[in-house]
Amino acid sequence: MSKREKKIGQLAILAIMAGGLLVGLLTVRSTPVYAHVVPVTCDFTTGGGFVYNDDGSKVNFGLVAGCKNGGFFGHVNVVNHDTTGMFAGLHISSDKITGYLDPCRNNVCGSPPPTYRDICGTANTNLFGPVFFRVRTFDGGEPGSGPNGPDRFGIKICQKQMDVVQRRVRRRIGILTTA
Repeated sequence: MSKREKKIGQLAILAIMAGGLLVGLLTVRSTPVYAHVVPVTCDFTTGGGFVYNDDGSKVNFGLVAGCKNGGFFGHVNVVNHDTTGMFAGLHISSDKITGYLDPCRNNVCGSPPPTYRDICGTANTNLFGPVFFRVRTFDGGEPGSGPNGPDRFGIKICQKQMDVVQRRVRRRIGILTTA
């Protein structure tokens, strides 16, 4: 074996040892990790219909979301039929559900807890490109307006976590409010 081959062999061994040391150090020194928690008792929600814009035009929506097999599933679709303003003709179609939760779990909203569900994910839009979204639904009972009031639907969208491109839609006795 030549001196050059010996040097290459020694460098290879040193590289392997350094890699092992790096892995060891990374294992010992932990860094913050962010993860989602899939609820143990998991359900799903479905919904669809329309709410009214302030000008009387409709916003149609359809959704299904939940968790199963240790992960989230679903789809959200929203079409704004308004013909004027920033959100005129907006179409939101989800491509990934990243979260599904009950914002009132552990009775933080009272007991018995109301039937709210939040759906989070990413979507494509025809006006703003890819966005993050959060939908909140409320099931007031059948057939859409039970003893707890009318069903509700709301959505917020943003292009980045701190952007202000957002739309909030609420169904309260057929009137859409924006914020």
